[in-house]
This record gives sequence, structure tokens and C-alpha cells, in this order.
Amino acid sequence: MAGKEKNDIVLELRGITKDFPGVRALDNFSCDIRRGEVHALVGENGAGKSTLLHIVGGVIPPTSGHIILNGEDVRFRSAHDAHLRGIRVVYQELSVVPNLSVAENIFANIQPVNSFGLVRRKVLNKRAGELIALFEEDIDLETLVEELSIGKRQVVEILKALTLDPRVILLDEPTSSLSGAETGALFRT
Repeated sequence: MAGKEKNDIVLELRGITKDFPGVRALDNFSCDIRRGEVHALVGENGAGKSTLLHIVGGVIPPTSGHIILNGEDVRFRSAHDAHLRGIRVVYQELSVVPNLSVAENIFANIQPVNSFGLVRRKVLNKRAGELIALFEEDIDLETLVEELSIGKRQVVEILKALTLDPRVILLDEPTSSLSGAETGALFRT
């Protein structure tokens, strides 16, 4: 493997094919993704980029092929199953909750609670602030997401993906609503 160890590979896609009625959306796609690498899929609309993300994210199964995560051949039964194995996908369609704060959105599914089941706001805000600092953003943690620009909402969506120590993060057109500065911060992260 010319300087790269096999155990550096986090995600292997082997022969991923997806057929829908009357159309082959993906045809025998293969690639390796090593820890710390950044890859981009480029292609025209309808080329199968989003379909591939839906397969790796557990939303739809492949017609054929293998997903190998950390050396283990896996079959995701759902997006939740992929999420439990460390796959995070940020889709073009935002899933932020408009009437929750930035911090609440970032940790929507894993809010730190005390022994009484109450949210530990200081811990929540501290962790959210650390993630926001990665983007060098000036976003108030208490601001309701509905008050943010689309670009800032996209940043919040990406920050959600960074929680819980993901193994792989997949972004579907992540820069389409970001400013130049936000795009630069994304790629530095």
C-alpha cells in the first residue's frame, strides 16, 4: 500500500451499485477513505452523489456491493444504525429545529442532563461553544436558529455532525449556502 497502512482505512466502498425502477443510479462505485482524509465527489445532477450518501448513511440499501467500516463488512438497516456506528451525514435539506437555540440544536439528541433529568445548560453551552470555535464563528449559543441566516443554519447542521466523535462525516453540497469565510472555516476543520 505504498506508505499507507491498511488499518488507516476507515471506510471502504466496494462495488456499490443502486438500481431504481428503470434507472441505474450507481454502477460499481468503489473507494477507500483513510483517517483524516478529505474526499469530494464531483458530478452533474443525477450522477448518483446523493444516492451514494444515502446508501452510506443507511437511508437506502445498495442493490449490490459492500460497505466496510473499520475492516468490518456492515449492512445498515437504517440511518440510525449508521449513526450508531459513527457515520454522520449532513444532507442538503436542513434538519435544524427553528424554535430551539443554537446550542440546543447542536446537541438535540444528546443533551447533557443531571441526575434529575434536567439539561445541564452550562455544560451544553460550553461544549457547543468549543465546536463553534472550530469554525471561528461569532454565533450566540442562545440565539434561536430561526433568527440565523441560511448559511449560519448550515454551520449549525455541520456542528451537529461533529458531536459524539464521528468516524466518518459525509456532507451533501455543504457549501451551497455558506459564505466564503464559512467555506474556508469548514475546510480548515
